Amino acid sequence: MAVLVRLCFAVAASVFVWVPLARAQTPWPPGSPTQPSPAENSVARKAFGAQARSVIEAQLEAFAKDDAQRAYSYAAPGLQAQFGSAENFMEMVRQAYAPVYRPSAVNFLEPQTSENHVMQPVSIADQDGKTWIAVYSLVRIRDTGWRINGCRLFEQKGDRGQRT
Repeated sequence: MAVLVRLCFAVAASVFVWVPLARAQTPWPPGSPTQPSPAENSVARKAFGAQARSVIEAQLEAFAKDDAQRAYSYAAPGLQAQFGSAENFMEMVRQAYAPVYRPSAVNFLEPQTSENHVMQPVSIADQDGKTWIAVYSLVRIRDTGWRINGCRLFEQKGDRGQRT
């Protein structure tokens, strides 16, 4: 069952925009002979988390290389439409998401997964030693796979200098 989800996506330090997510593809198409067992479902959800992590890692690598086109390619269609171009997207990331743009350390925390959505918290240390939690929202898009639909960034108070 596809669900329309809304996620708050920060585009600047104090401005929030509601971004509607595309309807995502269910992993078991109608007419499948059987639905997965709970054990199979658990394995699938772990795989979803691993796939989502690889998308985030690839986008972080693109940011590190200033490859705007590649970084933009990992964004969900609704997010791409909001920014209109890879250059606009990259400028927003540079200005509003500096810890994500140039992290000094990254540590993936336990994701929350469903059939079509992954919430992946990531502990990030910025260049000044501050620790942040970036909570990525990813959706599964038909024929494309997992794409980043938003990221909320939270500064961790009192964690200055902690590296992961």
